[in-house]
Amino acid sequence: ITQGLGEDGLPPSGGSATPAYVFEQDDRTKYYILSESETDGPGSSYLVADENSTSIGREKMTATEALANDAAAWHITFDPTTCYYRFQNVGTGRFITYDASGNTFLTTDGETPSPAESFQLMRGRTDVTIGEGENAVAARGYWILHPEKKTHPHCMVAGADGQTATDNFKLKDEEAGQRWLFLNAEQMQAAGNNATAQR
Repeated sequence: ITQGLGEDGLPPSGGSATPAYVFEQDDRTKYYILSESETDGPGSSYLVADENSTSIGREKMTATEALANDAAAWHITFDPTTCYYRFQNVGTGRFITYDASGNTFLTTDGETPSPAESFQLMRGRTDVTIGEGENAVAARGYWILHPEKKTHPHCMVAGADGQTATDNFKLKDEEAGQRWLFLNAEQMQAAGNNATAQR
């Protein structure tokens, strides 16, 4: 209920929306993360971890290429104690982390996740349809938020030129560049290569 109030723009007074289990994940499943932004090309640009550094960015590839590239695959786990999520890259084993000193989202190779690797997910209000016809896939975008007790916490966004960036959370439908889609292999195969997104 409190998460739903947060999605409606009614968080606790002076604070952020209450975290909750809003994305039904499976610890063993590989997920492929795409920006919801239409200008970024959902279905063709995937969040990828760099094998030689801690940077993360978006790389254009087909669904077939993404499925064959573990640098584009992520395990998403949920901590029921905190109600926060963690993102671990399959190819590198590194977790997404938030670097407060640089106000950036990176990856870390720590074997034991710290609080900096825990994120709150805020679900978008409308579905996005990827693909067309019988193979179309309906998905919901999510904000990836750094936990902060304020109305506009930092979130990971799709930056320019395939980069990721940091912005202050804005609870608006038109802020598609702040939201991310999490697709499993079955959804990727159903949508097909070079699928476009529609609302």
